[in-house]
Amino acid sequence: LGLENRAIDIANDYMLTAKNFKKEDIVYDCGANVGDLALYLKNLNKEIKYVAFEPSPKEFECLKLNVKNDVTINSALHFKNSNLTFYVSSDNADSSLIAPIQFEEKIIVNSIRLDSFHKNKFGSKKIKLIKIEAEGAEPEVIRGCKEILHLVEYISADLGPERGQESKTTMASFINYLNMHNFEVVDVKFP
Repeated sequence: LGLENRAIDIANDYMLTAKNFKKEDIVYDCGANVGDLALYLKNLNKEIKYVAFEPSPKEFECLKLNVKNDVTINSALHFKNSNLTFYVSSDNADSSLIAPIQFEEKIIVNSIRLDSFHKNKFGSKKIKLIKIEAEGAEPEVIRGCKEILHLVEYISADLGPERGQESKTTMASFINYLNMHNFEVVDVKFP
């Protein structure tokens, strides 16, 4: 139904429409795919500092074209800085560090901690939003944010049944981890 409707859909999916974004807000898009979230943020006309991470090669090439004036990084996010096996499933949009039911190929990708990246790029500046879509690897991504969680206002994540061959949900472990770091659940959207 067009790019404008896709922008609204992504904002609704991640429950972002009621958030009061301001100029210079920092937004991390973890698992950005082709940059759908950037569509919504651009329409706000707020000069948001959008940083997108996408490890899948095909999607990253599209992301770079779609998000030309923002920061795009071709790395996975994880709790360790390393080289990890990445399961490419572009046709199903299920690429992940956790082996999905079906995948086209395995590649080695660079993984980084978001807290290390943030400290190097922005120091101790506040973070408006971390959006996470890691196709089942959300617990690993959030553990790599430990040192900056006190700087984050909102975290929105897709925690559906996407983890591994068993298609497990990551909701319980993700929420429990954030509860231990003084976050609270303000909303949940199904499916």
